[in-house]
Amino acid sequence: MTIEGRVLADRYAVGRLLGRGGMAEVYLATDRVLDRPVAIKVLGDWLAGDRTFVERFRREALAAARISHPGLVAVYDTGSEDGLHYIVMERVPGETLADVLRSEGRLGPARAAAIAAGVADALAVAHRAGIVHRDVKPANVMLQPDGRTKLMDLGIARGIDGTSITRGSSVLGTAAYVSPEQARGEPVDHRSDIYALGCVFYEMLTGRAPFLADNPVAVAYQHVHEPLTPPSSLVPTIPPGLEAVALRAMAKDPAARYPDVVEMREALERAEDAGAVAATAPQAPVAATAPIPVAAPTERLPRRADRPPPRRRTPLVVLGLIIALLAAGGLAFTLAQDDTAGGAAPAGSPPASSPTPGRTPSPSPVASPSPSPSPSAEPAPIASVQDAIDALEVALNEGFDDGEISEEAAQRVAREVGEAVEKFNDGETDEAIDRLDELERHVDELVDHDEIAHSQERRIDKAIEELARQMLAASDEGE
Repeated sequence: MTIEGRVLADRYAVGRLLGRGGMAEVYLATDRVLDRPVAIKVLGDWLAGDRTFVERFRREALAAARISHPGLVAVYDTGSEDGLHYIVMERVPGETLADVLRSEGRLGPARAAAIAAGVADALAVAHRAGIVHRDVKPANVMLQPDGRTKLMDLGIARGIDGTSITRGSSVLGTAAYVSPEQARGEPVDHRSDIYALGCVFYEMLTGRAPFLADNPVAVAYQHVHEPLTPPSSLVPTIPPGLEAVALRAMAKDPAARYPDVVEMREALERAEDAGAVAATAPQAPVAATAPIPVAAPTERLPRRADRPPPRRRTPLVVLGLIIALLAAGGLAFTLAQDDTAGGAAPAGSPPASSPTPGRTPSPSPVASPSPSPSPSAEPAPIASVQDAIDALEVALNEGFDDGEISEEAAQRVAREVGEAVEKFNDGETDEAIDRLDELERHVDELVDHDEIAHSQERRIDKAIEELARQMLAASDEGE
């Protein structure tokens, strides 16, 4: 049904149709009282007959109208007339992010980070007002000619509260950005918006949605159950700091995401400040044979970009730890790799010929006759923060290979270790230790949920405790 040519509330002269979605139609209109262009969103017929929905829609539209922020499309008015329920909104020049992605493909890292930061600013205002958007997607992000962003559809944000993936066409239509808890039909909070923004950021960086399937229900299933392909697997030049932001925002467990969009915004800024956006290639890892001293707690250790890269691919779980630690401030650490002289892997590392699930191993160099370390050899003593990180890396990798640590659990531990290392690098040793203490509690929870086997719990806890001890020792030496 079209309403072109109608005048609503004896004030809004409706013009041409601007767009149609799964929930509503949007028309260009003119406010004849204030003589200004506006946009009018009219609810679809299939929703207009639901009294509960209409009342919730009206109430939340009025709440959105009380919020004013440059990054939010302003809501001016709402009303009902002859069975039509509508919202009058600010008319914003420009094009949607969805249109830009269709025409340009993936965006440059700096531009993607700037757009994500703008949306995060707008969401922060809505969240402080108690409003959860629930439908953050490229089609709801307007890019203005001056480069600024505007987030749309805040007026219907609460309207889909409680709608499951099998009911609301509005949810089905945006399955590419739906959080796991929303896909399951569970109550959602601001962390669902963080997940959706992570999906949008992922698509800007890679040029494709994080999960692809033949139908929306299959996509929603993947959000709940399938592991996320790291963005750098699709575009190797994505800076690790920005990749880390996307991965954390899209954690399947809401508790593992950023606690709020402000912290996500700050993480984007830190990645840019560290020069991640300006990088054109991933940072080269450190050779296994190079000992790394621990700097004073107020000093960041440099990345060792001049050292040779590993001669085989790093296992998936270890890769998560590498990304987290690099993003956390450039603390250099040792990758498990073949020794360039003898072809032997460091003690505790999986053999180079053993493929990692989901990845194709690189060809191994011809090994020299030098024998590999005996499996029964005693582990090297831990005498530094670097040694403690190496030990934790080995524990995660071996537990993952043995099927006793899930991929999601290993990535969560790696991510939280990265946060603690960031605090340590910033000279906040006490805060770093608190983060590690909290991580031990999270490990207990993961054991309770069968994400980590009981046989691995003590080993991981011991590695975390040793890392805390080494941080304290290094901090004392730096005083």
